[in-house]
Amino acid sequence: MEDKENCPYVDSIKNLAYIARVAQLLPIHGKDLVELAVIRGWKCIVKKGSFKVGDMGVYLGINAVPDFSDPNFQFLALEGFDRIKTVNLDGVVSQGLLGPLEWLSDRGVKNISRFKEGDSVAVEMGVSNFVPPEESNQYERKSRAMFPSCVPKTDALRIQHDPEGSLDAIRNRDITVTRKEDGCSCTVLYNKGVYQLCGRNFVWNDADKQGIGAHYFEMQEKYNLKTKVAALGRNIAIQGEICGPDINENRMELKSRILSIFDAFDIDKQAYLSFDELGRLCAELGLPTVPLIYRGPASALDLSVDGFLQIADKTQYCENAPGEGVVVKADAVSPSQPRVNFKAISNRYLLAYDL
Repeated sequence: MEDKENCPYVDSIKNLAYIARVAQLLPIHGKDLVELAVIRGWKCIVKKGSFKVGDMGVYLGINAVPDFSDPNFQFLALEGFDRIKTVNLDGVVSQGLLGPLEWLSDRGVKNISRFKEGDSVAVEMGVSNFVPPEESNQYERKSRAMFPSCVPKTDALRIQHDPEGSLDAIRNRDITVTRKEDGCSCTVLYNKGVYQLCGRNFVWNDADKQGIGAHYFEMQEKYNLKTKVAALGRNIAIQGEICGPDINENRMELKSRILSIFDAFDIDKQAYLSFDELGRLCAELGLPTVPLIYRGPASALDLSVDGFLQIADKTQYCENAPGEGVVVKADAVSPSQPRVNFKAISNRYLLAYDL
């Protein structure tokens, strides 16, 4: 359950479109023509009778951009969709789109029987990843160095993508649940005498100070990061979220930009600092951390997808500003009990901002 260090937007890229098995079919009160299909931990509305429990189909996850020239997806464009997103049908939340395996045949794919459950079919289906306009510059390399390979990137897997694995991994563990801040990820690192300031995918350089990297350099100066991190005398990366005006529509309604730390990574040990170690480090450096919602045994909580989504739905940044959700972690204990890290994104948040 570690972060996938080489894959930005791990949720979207690895789960854009894949072969899925229908785990459950749930009735929708008051609806005779549709029902809810459960795919891993996701629930999506399907036409009643189009699938049976155990059937395989092609599942497109939220943030997947279908090939709108494909007749199977033209109805989405006609209804004004630019991607697969969270929708609410009379109080029932639906996330994703499930269709028959024949979708592959319609696109000229031969021998579809070779695909097994979980296989990605994003390429075969012509599906791409939706990148919000305000984050598109995070993917423009230009003359920038790539994100350092010695440090994991900051994305965590959504609980719905692997509910069994996520929940089993924490079942008998102590965990922390922190609020997920709504901003852009920032990594500062000091390794072998070299300091670097990084966005999601690249190392910012001086040419970015007045451009797309301006927020990062502002945080570097505001918190004196370069001096403080170098003074630690260790090879380390510190990761946090930059939030505030001009970032993600400032959904947190902040008056100025801030940096909230959520992780630190020991480069020599190739291991994350524990929750307590992170707290001591941030106290030493005078850096704020993300808000803590719960710390204690996982067994004290409702260990289900819906349980964590309920916690996520209760988060908020201020009145009438729903929080993005929560991040759940368990510190590494041993090789047989490695670090666990996953997130639950609030459906209340997704619906409020049409995501």
